[in-house]
This record gives sequence, C-alpha cells and structure tokens, in this order.
Amino acid sequence: MTSVALLTSAGAAPEPFLTSELIFPLQEQHCHSSSVIECPNGDLLCCWFQGSGERESADVVVRGARLKKGAAAWSEPFPMADTPNYPDCNPVLFVDGHQELWMFWIAVMSERWEDSLLRFRKAKDYQNDGAPAWYWQDDLLLKPGKEFADTLEKGYKSLCGAVPGLCTDFGGHTTPPAAQLVNAARDLSKTQRGWMTRTHPLTLPSGRILLPLYSDGFYVGLMALSDDQGQSWRPSAPIPGALQNQPTIVRKRNGDLVAYLREEGDYRKRVLRSVSTDSARRGPSPSTPIFPIRTRVSRSSALATDAG
Repeated sequence: MTSVALLTSAGAAPEPFLTSELIFPLQEQHCHSSSVIECPNGDLLCCWFQGSGERESADVVVRGARLKKGAAAWSEPFPMADTPNYPDCNPVLFVDGHQELWMFWIAVMSERWEDSLLRFRKAKDYQNDGAPAWYWQDDLLLKPGKEFADTLEKGYKSLCGAVPGLCTDFGGHTTPPAAQLVNAARDLSKTQRGWMTRTHPLTLPSGRILLPLYSDGFYVGLMALSDDQGQSWRPSAPIPGALQNQPTIVRKRNGDLVAYLREEGDYRKRVLRSVSTDSARRGPSPSTPIFPIRTRVSRSSALATDAG
C-alpha cells in the first residue's frame, strides 16, 4: 500500500511537490480500496481492506495506519473493522462538522456485491496511537422508492441508442436488459441492499452530508443524504445512466454538484459526469462521457481546492 502526497499552491505559497512512500512493506495478502483523511491535529489516518481475496474471502478485514504530523514513517497497521465470517470491504473515512470520525464500509453477504450490507462506525477519540476508539456502530439502511425505478427507466431510454444491446430484445428471444433492470428496481428486496461505498462524503454549506454510493446489481450511483449530522439517512434519486459506478462528487462555486463515475465493464472505458442543481436531492442529469480511461478497473476521485 502506497501513500501519495500532492500539493499545488498559488501566489507566495510553497512550491508544489509530489511524494510517495510505502505505508507497510510488500506482502502476499490482497490490499485494496484505501481511504485517507487528515485529522484535526495534522496526523494522516489511512485505512484499506486486506485478506486472501475480496467478496469470496471471509478473512478480509479493514486495517489502518497513522502518519503522525512531522513523522517520517507510518505506524504499524492496526485493526479497524472485522465482521466475523464475512468479508469487510471498501472502507471510507470522513470527519464531520463536529470533528467526529466516521468510517463507512460494507460487509459482503452471500459472497455477492449485490447483497452487501452498508455499515458505519464513529469515534471522538481517534488522534492517539493505534486504532480509533469507536463508540458507535450501526448499519446504514436505505429505502429507494418508486422514484428509483422511474428515474432508471427514464435514464435508460435516453441511452438506448448509445449503449449497444441495452434496449434490444434480440428478435423477441429475451427481455431487453434495460427492462430487466427496471423490473428489478421495483423489487424492494433488491433495491434496499447492495449499496456500496468507495469515495469520500461531502458536506454542503447547509450542513447536508452526501455519501456517494453505487450498486453492482444495477450499475448505477446515488447519494445517501443526511440533514441531521448522520442521525438519519435517505437516498437521493439515482444518477440516470447505465454501466456506471463509484461516483465521486465535488461542489462548484455556483452550488452545482458534479459527480464523476467510472464506466463499468468492457464497453468504452470512460469517465462519466452528471450534474445536480438541487443539492443531490433529486433530478441529477443523465451521465455523459467526458474522457476515456485506460483500464476498466480504475476509480476516479475528485477534490475541489480552496481556490475553487
């Protein structure tokens, strides 16, 4: 696992620089899906999942490490989460407006991404050596309504001509993939599970927290929204489109929210973009391509600088 630090500045600020370093020595286990935040005291806290595989490996756990402010080396890794007998994957760290640390992640049920359980932990004491002192843990449950299927159907119709086979019944021999997905989107047992994390949440000036999520069952992204500091959550409308996942989101100066998504599978391997003008509550635009990427396994991550 490697950490990379990049600083770009303007005016009389220090010159930009780029550094990279190993968080721990190379080892045989699979390590993936890292997340890093800067703590209020200037420490860096990183986490990732690690084990003999991914969704099919029950020994997968979330581990973390800390780089003390001014230190030259990362700490020894420490445990961050372990759901016994289930793989723990895709951790994401976040410091909220009250300076509390959150960690969102998934426990994979039945060895299927589509059955993943979205979980979170919270800590007030997390700036000392070792793992955070978690004081609260729960599952984050979402209940997309009828709007979910309706929005998907509208989005798929707009892409019928752009995505080969999406709306084709192949001479009447099968139901078009778009129709199959819309039918599945009306099944509560499918829409209320399988939502996964991958990128950092965003806090809006209003205090609203947006947690980007995606589904490997529907290949679509949406946001979990909270207007009460995470006491309760509800789903946004889905980002209309197809073959998309792992949204990352930034806020523009005019208040628009821009999500960048990875295009899934072996189709065109592009980064997609969608815009919301209502704080992600509903009505995001259909995703549109912005540029190609070189590998189908790449995730994008976007940050807005202080300079805008």
